[in-house]
Amino acid sequence: MTIDIIRSRLNSYNVENVEAEESALKEILQEIILYGLSTTDFFKKAMFQGGTALRILYGLPRFSEDLDFLLKNPEKNFHWQIYMESIFKVCEQFGIIPEVMDKKQVEKNIQKIFFKDNSLGKMLQLSFTHSPHKKLTIKLEIDTNPPLGSNAEIKFLDFPIAFSVIAQDLPSNFAIMPQLRKGKRLV
Repeated sequence: MTIDIIRSRLNSYNVENVEAEESALKEILQEIILYGLSTTDFFKKAMFQGGTALRILYGLPRFSEDLDFLLKNPEKNFHWQIYMESIFKVCEQFGIIPEVMDKKQVEKNIQKIFFKDNSLGKMLQLSFTHSPHKKLTIKLEIDTNPPLGSNAEIKFLDFPIAFSVIAQDLPSNFAIMPQLRKGKRLV
């Protein structure tokens, strides 16, 4: 049963307080969203990058609530909406019923969408006092006018099932992150 897969994953974190439990739930939701994106052509166009990619793909000890991506080639008309149905289908398989807030900004290079969910916490028997009404929020951001010079690689994940993503390789991720924060385009 799918809830058992999620419960088993949560137990693997050995959380010791409500904050750690919430972070683990967010990471579980992030990986389910990544799996949902992998069921589409999303990774033919885009690369997973940023802090969450460093943690999930490379095991670096940091936590980020965002799933950051960049397109392989500039695309002014990128829209998250074409991927939402696939993500919702995957979420439904796990009993997750997220809300979506599209923060599309016209004439902006960064497109944002927020997933909010409180069904995951309600399904599980959580160890710590966690408000069942508290919503986990995951922000997805994509740079539609990406800096030049990124290299991609295929990475494999095993939760919720085995799947692959295209990610910015480690040297590119470290080289480009400071410039993105400063809003500069690499040439």
